[in-house]
Amino acid sequence: MYQHAEDGRRGDRTLSLRLGIRGTFVFAAAGLLAGAGALALTYWLRGEPRNILVFLVATGPVVALFGRWAWLAWHDATHANFVWTMRMNQVSSLCLSAAFVAMLLWR
Repeated sequence: MYQHAEDGRRGDRTLSLRLGIRGTFVFAAAGLLAGAGALALTYWLRGEPRNILVFLVATGPVVALFGRWAWLAWHDATHANFVWTMRMNQVSSLCLSAAFVAMLLWR
């Protein structure tokens, strides 16, 4: 919402502004799902099913936070803000970094 207001004020035509808040969450969820599926398929084809499990466990908190954030923003657009965006970024970065370190160490 914070970015939509600024983009609209400046006359920018961003994808997020065109999709709206709900559409942006749906688009992001689809992108995350596609990326996770591609990564899981890659690990599967490489014969590394353990890495799929590590990835799924590590992304659990990310999915939970994203789901909660989307639900809150769906019902009150003020939750689509910078604080939630940075919280999502932080949790995602930490969890995925931990997953990749675990994959490297657990060979």
